[in-house]
Amino acid sequence: MSELMWILGELDSRVQPLCFTVRHWARCQQLTSDQPGDWITNFQLTLLVIFYLQQAKPSILPSTKKLQELAERRHTAESTDCSFISNLSQIPKSSNSSSLEDLLRGFFQFLLEFDFQKNMISVFEGEPIEKTAAVNRNIASATAFPLALQNPLEKQLIASKNITASELTRLQLLAKSSIKWLTHGPSPPSSWGLEHLFTSRAHFTHLPPPKPYSSANAKQEEKSVLV
Repeated sequence: MSELMWILGELDSRVQPLCFTVRHWARCQQLTSDQPGDWITNFQLTLLVIFYLQQAKPSILPSTKKLQELAERRHTAESTDCSFISNLSQIPKSSNSSSLEDLLRGFFQFLLEFDFQKNMISVFEGEPIEKTAAVNRNIASATAFPLALQNPLEKQLIASKNITASELTRLQLLAKSSIKWLTHGPSPPSSWGLEHLFTSRAHFTHLPPPKPYSSANAKQEEKSVLV
């Protein structure tokens, strides 16, 4: 997995800064934690960023499948295909010229617009897969999880089983607020943009604090995302 992450980071100079920015934002907004739980992890956030960059128009990153198809030799570890292209110069540079700021705003918008209920995120394919269709790919459990992130190497596994519907909605709520701060800032203006995103979550005063998951809470928060 570390080799795959390294390759993707080397393919475009914006990948690592964007991943770092998103992970730092999530930390500042108390979305991630050093302790295990039902919150999103840095690895899961990284997969979301990679998938978003694969979906960008024009695409910024290729699929894991493409990187394996171009591998010069085959390598497996415990029946898992770990073969990747080594000569990265064979992969054309993306024609996408978006700035990091534009990509960050686009990532937050992606979190709001992607149909997590219907689709599984597949970094391997570089495109969404309907959860119901995942059954035919030996990923029958995809429909059981609010956020279904396919493991890009062990493709029969879901890498986001810990995330509840409530946590997914919190992520979307904070993304929605972050878009507003990046675009408009407070009124009257005091501080906005990236600086504000890295301040305490308490600045997003209209957001409810984290609370234990219940179906009622999740439905109520889901409505607020769409407003």
